[in-house]
Amino acid sequence: MGSRYLSICAQRTAASLTHRLLQWLNRTSIETKDIIEVKLGLFVEQIDGAGCSQGDLGKYENVSSFFDENSCDEALTNRLKACIALHSIKHYQLEHNDDAVQQLHSCAQSGDRVALGQMGKCFSLGSGVQQDIKKAIELWMCGEGKKDACSIYELGMCFNEGSGVPQNLERSFTLWNQGANLGYVDAIIKLGECYHDGKGVEKDEAKAIKLWAQATDMGEPRGIVKKGNSYYFGWGVARDLNKAYQFWRKAAETGNRDAISNLGLCYYFGRGVKQDHIKGIELWQRAADLGCPTAFYKVGHCYYNGNYVERDFSKAVHYWEKGAEVNDAQSMDMLAYCYNHGRGITMNKEKALDLWKRAVSLGSNNAMYHLGKCYYQGGGVKKDTKTAVELWERSAAMGHRESLACLGRCYHDGDGVQEDRKKAFQLWKKAYKAGNSDVLISLANCYFDGDGVTSDKEKALDLWVRVINTKKSSGFSKTDHLLWAKSMEEKSLCLWKKIIDSNDPEAMLQLGKYYYSYCRPERDRRKSVTLWERAANLNNTVAMTLLGCCYMNGKGVEKDEGQAVSLWQKATDMNDIRAMVRLGACYIHGVHVQFKPSKGLHLWEKAAFLQSKEAMNLLGECFHENRFTVNKTQSRHLNTSLETEEWRTQWKSSKIKHSDFIVEMTTFDSIDLKGLRTHPQDLHIPL
Repeated sequence: MGSRYLSICAQRTAASLTHRLLQWLNRTSIETKDIIEVKLGLFVEQIDGAGCSQGDLGKYENVSSFFDENSCDEALTNRLKACIALHSIKHYQLEHNDDAVQQLHSCAQSGDRVALGQMGKCFSLGSGVQQDIKKAIELWMCGEGKKDACSIYELGMCFNEGSGVPQNLERSFTLWNQGANLGYVDAIIKLGECYHDGKGVEKDEAKAIKLWAQATDMGEPRGIVKKGNSYYFGWGVARDLNKAYQFWRKAAETGNRDAISNLGLCYYFGRGVKQDHIKGIELWQRAADLGCPTAFYKVGHCYYNGNYVERDFSKAVHYWEKGAEVNDAQSMDMLAYCYNHGRGITMNKEKALDLWKRAVSLGSNNAMYHLGKCYYQGGGVKKDTKTAVELWERSAAMGHRESLACLGRCYHDGDGVQEDRKKAFQLWKKAYKAGNSDVLISLANCYFDGDGVTSDKEKALDLWVRVINTKKSSGFSKTDHLLWAKSMEEKSLCLWKKIIDSNDPEAMLQLGKYYYSYCRPERDRRKSVTLWERAANLNNTVAMTLLGCCYMNGKGVEKDEGQAVSLWQKATDMNDIRAMVRLGACYIHGVHVQFKPSKGLHLWEKAAFLQSKEAMNLLGECFHENRFTVNKTQSRHLNTSLETEEWRTQWKSSKIKHSDFIVEMTTFDSIDLKGLRTHPQDLHIPL
């Protein structure tokens, strides 16, 4: 060991132990070990543990009495050199820390088992040497042969994650089992997780709890946290939130960041302890300051939503960036969302995609859902429905409710996957059971139409009622069909009246159609007018149009052409194509407006461009019958395109583009519409 490094180490530790060990190492060693190796092993285990600080070094002040100055061989010397180097690397920020890494590497090359395990960590993390996972695995495999618990544990991590070796959960379980038998607490914790999750071994929660209890008995805070988790989630024991709180509080007293974060959960939601939102956030903040990944996400979530703190997107982004740095998938997912929408940070869709891909690689089902939406919509990436479906399949398998709903829509429509209505129905059922109430409308429609399931209109009605009770009254386009079924009429009317009480204009519109319909013997158009007036006041343009028809024809209300024109004008200003057609007819015939056929035709042309089949038919009939006198020198396209029978067909099939029908409307010299039913009163009411 370099004298410069050792002198620095001695100065920084300010403990006579290091100095005496240095003197002992420089003496000639002999080839005997005996009981000295056992005692040295204890010293090594203590130095190698987490939590040995400069102040604690005094506990080992008498360690020199363990050694006979004339009875130490090369193996013991390498072990002690490795321990001193490791202690320096772990606990002191020495300017020349590379010397310690080199010394540790030298001991590893000499075959010391402790050095093999710890030097493997250096190569794995790129600490003091260039990062090289393959070299780390080589060292750990050597350490495994020497029964080094650290090497065995780290090798298990590699096989578990597929890092540097093919993923093999059975192999990682076997390695952690070996490490646990050697008393290595990290391996004991991981072995418990294997039994709990059923990874590499058959699921056995009882064994998991027993292992975590073993770690707890060893004074390991993580074991205490796991035991608290067992009571919180009811893993192998009766759920007991108060016991969970007690275990987490005990672990938190040791400074364990996960325990502190879990305590925050208890206080924030009032689980096992009196609810205190502020204290919960304070605990999450404390855990975040200690680098807890889940705490970064939780604090960021509070700032993003303004939950008991002032809403601040920038602060949320700050915490999620911290979480992303330590590979917290939830933080990555939300940070990506912020980049994608420009919340608290400059919009950057490429960065969002990269983060979502990273989070997906870490198994985040939320990220799978969001990334799937990007591929489905072509947001920041080339549209790829097949990839979107694959991502939603993975997320749905994990019970993600939004992914289940999206996947159901894909199977229902045959979008990116072969159409399968039965599977769509089953996926929507799973989504609803997972808490997605938005799919209730889809389920109701399936029952109503017998789509993927046996038709059951009673069940459909029941589901629509549930939707109303969740205050989501949109999407009831099919409910009005139930009104015509005599067996369902009374229940349906009650349903619609309940929707109307929630001030839903769509419900007012549909029930108004019901009262107006000619197929009912007891027509009550006054009720229709009343309902459509309420809907029109809520800016429903279809209701405005229908109400205008009532005023134009005196149906259910006193005839008032001026009121009809006023309603159609308002709806036209809001781009309602039905109103455009009728207002256009008013101008063509001079009904309560100036006789101006060119303006009427312009409105029909605009409605046709907006895909109004009614406008297409009217224009096609007029032009085909040559009902216009046109100034041909000023017109463009009109005089040639209107002379063919094909023109009307093209209008109906929407093949003529807006740009192909460019004409100055003032070029129409006169118009003759005799024999054509184009008067506003002749146009049918668009129910």
